[in-house]
Formats: sequence, C-alpha cells, structure tokens
Amino acid sequence: MIRLKYPTHKIDRRSLWQSYDQEQLQQARDTLGITDAWVSYSWGFSEQTEQADYQFLRDRLVNFQRLGIKTHAYVQGTNLVWAEHQDTDYYCRDYRGRLIPYHRGRKLTCPNNPAFQAYLHRKVALALEEEVDGVFVDNMHFGLFPVMLGKGRFTFFGCQCAYCQEQFKREVGSPIPGLFHRQSELFEAYIDFRVRGLMALVRALAAQIHASGKAFGTNSFDPRYETRLFYGTDLQQLAQVQDYLLFENHHLPSKKRSNAYLQPLVSPLTLPVFVVSYHKGIGREKQYSQADLNAVYSESQALGYAPCYKASEYTTKHVWHNMRFEQLQPVHKVESRRAQAVTLESDIPRLPGGRWLSRVFNRFYVPAMERYYENKLVRRSMAWLFYRVVR
Repeated sequence: MIRLKYPTHKIDRRSLWQSYDQEQLQQARDTLGITDAWVSYSWGFSEQTEQADYQFLRDRLVNFQRLGIKTHAYVQGTNLVWAEHQDTDYYCRDYRGRLIPYHRGRKLTCPNNPAFQAYLHRKVALALEEEVDGVFVDNMHFGLFPVMLGKGRFTFFGCQCAYCQEQFKREVGSPIPGLFHRQSELFEAYIDFRVRGLMALVRALAAQIHASGKAFGTNSFDPRYETRLFYGTDLQQLAQVQDYLLFENHHLPSKKRSNAYLQPLVSPLTLPVFVVSYHKGIGREKQYSQADLNAVYSESQALGYAPCYKASEYTTKHVWHNMRFEQLQPVHKVESRRAQAVTLESDIPRLPGGRWLSRVFNRFYVPAMERYYENKLVRRSMAWLFYRVVR
C-alpha cells in the first residue's frame, strides 16, 4: 500500500514488521493507554495479493489478546486498487463517464453497484473469519466530493454510473445533472438519493457483522463538512447501526486548532466516539511529540471523546515509519495552553465561479484530480493547495 500511494518514500520496514509484536503492543498500552486497535486486513487489493497480509495479522492476533486489546479488522471501503480489479466494473463515473480517482492507483467504487456490494460483503466475510473483535470499514463515502462554485453552483459530485442513472431516473423522474444549483428541488433530491444508497449499504454491513457477534464501525471523516452533502452519510443513521463513531480530521490540538467544534456533536451521543487527528496529513508529518500526545489526551478528557492515536504513516527525516514508542513517556493530563477552534457549521470547499468559470472547472475537476494523484511533479507542486482545501 505504501509503495502504491508513495512509491519514492524510504521505508523503515522494521518498524512496520514489529508493529504487532507483543513488546511493541505492551509499550503502546503502557504509553497511550490503548484499549482498541484498528489492525490492517484488506486495503482494496485482490484476495491473492492480500493473502500474506491476512496471515501476518492471523499470526499476531494472540499478542493483542494477551494484553486485552480489542482488535478491529480494517477493510477498505468504497475504493479499490484499479490494477487488480479491472475485470469487473465496480466503479463510479462522473458526468462525462470518466472513472473517478481516490488516490494514486485507486478508483472510487459505487455503493449502488450490485457487483461492488457483493465484493465488499465478501471482504467483510473473510475478516469475520478471523479472531478479531470487530470490523471497521474505512472511507465510506459516495463518489466524487462536491466543490461549491460562486454563491450557488456546485460541481458534479457523487456518481453517474449506469446503476445510479437508472435508479435516480426511476425514483425522481429526471436524469442526474452534470452541474448543480443549490436552490433547486433536484439538488435536494440528489442529496437524499446519495444518502439512501450509502446508508443502505452501511445497514447491510452492520447486519452482516452484528450477526457474527462483532462490533462494527466506519470512518465518518470530518463532520465540519455538511456530511449529507459532502460524503453522502447521515450521522444519526450511522449512530443507530454502528457500535461507535470514528472521526478523522486535521485538528491535532495546537495554538490554532482543536476539536472543540465536535463537543456539541459528541455530548448527546450514548455510543463511544473516537477521534483521530492529524496536523498536516498522512505521510506528511514527523512523529508527534510528547507534548502533542499529551495535548490529545488532555483535550479528549475535557471534551468527552476517546482519543484514537495515529500509530503509523509518519515520515520523520523523509523515512516512512510507524510510531516509535521507545521515544515516549506515558501520556498525562496537562493544562491546555492551546486555542480552541471556532465552531464550524456546514462548511464546504468553495471556489469563485460564474457561469462560464463553473463549467470550465466542472469539466476539468476529475482530470485535475487524476493528474494530481498520478503525476509526481504535479503532486509536489500542488500539494499545498490540496491540503489547504481539505484542512
């Protein structure tokens, strides 16, 4: 997976191989108070490619069990490695019929596609055969993310594959448009359509996993975005069928950022809420300092969420590695000198856009993403803009 996403990085292979050794897990538990671990199982490669990964985890689950750490098998959600899944059409399409990139070498898959639904249930079924405590399905969102253009237009978002087109036409009586106007009934109908499709798949996965007596959760990303519009998810529905919520954001406590904006969302919930926060993003930051980890722990105690510490995907001195626990002391509560973030409501990425500019941006949105992910020079030169938008 690292080589697929970041082919030029140097990798500290030893830190990856030792991640699930009992000594490393003991250090993690003693340092961070770990109770649960999200463990790698399937990253969207073929079953043949992933056999070694299945066995790697299988051989080490006993180490978690000895230490009383619950395990949640990680299964990739609505995207697949394109090179290994070209024989079956699982994929989303934009309004011009183009495949939609998720990351380098990966394409977004459609929750309404019966072949993809069967594929994902199959991967989850394999994970349920392992002696894990639960299954976690990552990156569950419906197709292309929207970008607001000007005051009321949106790029094409979601999916316009044959399954979505046929189903939307049957339910709404209109084709899926290629450009959206916010103040329109069709726009609202399309938001509801995406939510229905994605939540139906989530409910089916929940039933499958709960039938095996195991816990179920998904990645709910950053709820500062309007989740129904941006991801196609409904947090209330997720809370009804999942055993916990997990949010992933770029709000590692600092002088400028915090997770204070989550408190109104977290407080009324009766199920656990895990939050994993980055500073710069996956593969773009060195290992967090003791002060960073103390700040995460202290903030979680104050706000009432469960801290989910990022234990992997660090790049210190240009070397990719997992967390080096020998450099850390047990986390402890500290007086927060870090600013609380202003509450963010219904945020959405936006760009200027009159009628002509909106059509131009809409046409080149997907090709620009493809170029960004697949071309190293473009990625290096435009990373600042990409992460400015997502953060």
